[in-house]
Amino acid sequence: MNTPIAKTFSAFRLLTYISWVLAIAFVSNCYLNPAIQSIINPLESKSSSAGVLALLGGGGSTSSDIATLQITGQLKTDGLNLVNGNLTVSYGSSAVRGVAVSTTTTTNSIGKFVLSLKPGTPKISVSDANGNDLGSFELNVPTEGDITEKSNSSSLVVSSLRRYTIDETPDITTDSDSSVTFLLTSSTPASGAQLDSSAAPNTNATLNFSLSVDSSTIDSSTIQVINDGDPGNPGTVTSLSTSGTVVTFQIGNLIASQTFTINLSSTIKSITGSSLPTTTIPFTVTSGGK
Repeated sequence: MNTPIAKTFSAFRLLTYISWVLAIAFVSNCYLNPAIQSIINPLESKSSSAGVLALLGGGGSTSSDIATLQITGQLKTDGLNLVNGNLTVSYGSSAVRGVAVSTTTTTNSIGKFVLSLKPGTPKISVSDANGNDLGSFELNVPTEGDITEKSNSSSLVVSSLRRYTIDETPDITTDSDSSVTFLLTSSTPASGAQLDSSAAPNTNATLNFSLSVDSSTIDSSTIQVINDGDPGNPGTVTSLSTSGTVVTFQIGNLIASQTFTINLSSTIKSITGSSLPTTTIPFTVTSGGK
């Protein structure tokens, strides 16, 4: 009885059920769709995308913080290699993507340095080993091509700039300026100095050279103090110390009213292998002494 009506009602219920299933599937698909999600919940979508990018990128650094090339160069101040100079690198607010980046490095024994950088116009502030400000210079680092510099200090000279890829090993062991000769630039006592009684019988001596000195070539056989009036009674050389371009020592056995000569051997060498020309420094002890 009423069988046709029952069948019609059952078919209607089945269609209704199928319609609900399709509707739920459609809504779920729309909700999970990134385009729909960005409209429904833009902040959450952006946050999720950033998280995915961070995972793909390996963590906290963004591409603007990553060096893409290396630069080497050589620094001189007042004509001499800057040994153990401190370099502080900074990018201004107009740098790549507006991200401020800074790093530091130190020049080696011949004034050479290596920096890991990215394209831009970094400013490099320079100080000596004691922290004294020596000025600054700016680099113009294009994506490709030559790197140029502009020094803001008359005494600071930047040379031998060279680009390397981030995977190369830069050479900073060779003095690029072959025009610099290994010479004694100044000394204490100076050539021809007249020393009073306070210098005898012992006095301190300092030698300044144009290039960093190979300390293995410095000893009492390569630095001698001759008593010109009594060669058999020479001055003594003790407490030798070498630091970069500077050699210090103590002269003993000085005698009043005598002229002495500091002899520097040609076997003294710079760390780049240049030999020192035979050099003499005469001085006189005028009074006092032994």
